[in-house]
Amino acid sequence: MKSTPCESEVGQSFALQLIYPEQGGVLAQIAQTIDRCGGDLGHMNLLDPGARLTTRGICIRVRDERHLEKIVAAVRTLDKVKVVEISNPASPGLARTPKAARLKSPRVRGKLQKRTPVRR
Repeated sequence: MKSTPCESEVGQSFALQLIYPEQGGVLAQIAQTIDRCGGDLGHMNLLDPGARLTTRGICIRVRDERHLEKIVAAVRTLDKVKVVEISNPASPGLARTPKAARLKSPRVRGKLQKRTPVRR
């Protein structure tokens, strides 16, 4: 994941890399979920736009690592949203990629795209 600086005055900043279906309202649901959990949104980067799936990097500011875990758990409950990577841009090398979310290979990503219906 290409990290972008996440400026933080209070708390800690982390970058989430997410893959989700390219359909209206999904990004809004993600932002609302982060907000409801008390996280502050920062930079958002479109890492890989696709016809069916989008990969986006979202920086969030949290109080501590426990707060981060609460937000990530809430984002994971969203339908068809995959948390691919969690990193701390201030600490290069600190990246946690859950085993179930390693979707970087084109083969795995292609399988996910085939299974995700596009609703318009």
